Amino acid sequence: MALGEFNETGIDSLVWLSDHDKVYTKLTPRDAAYRKSTDISKVCGNCRYFLEGGACKRVDGYIEPDFVCDLWEATVPKVSNIVSKYIINHSL
Repeated sequence: MALGEFNETGIDSLVWLSDHDKVYTKLTPRDAAYRKSTDISKVCGNCRYFLEGGACKRVDGYIEPDFVCDLWEATVPKVSNIVSKYIINHSL
C-alpha cells in the first residue's frame, strides 16, 4: 500500500517508516488482537516494534508495555552488543 491510499475499511492508513525504510500500515488495537499478556517473556515492552513512551510502529494508539498483540516479535539485539560479547568471551 502506498502512502495516502485507502485501506479495505476506507480509512486512510497510518504508516511508520522503520529504520530500514519499510512502510508499515498501522493496525487498530482490535485488528492486532492487542491484549494483556499472559506470558511475561512476550510483552510489548520487549517487542521490536515498541517505542519508549507507549507507542508502537505497527499498532495505533497508546501501548502498555505489559500488553501484547499478534504482531509481537522479539527485539533484535544491536550488532555492537553482539560483537562486544563475542570479544569478551573469546579474548585470551
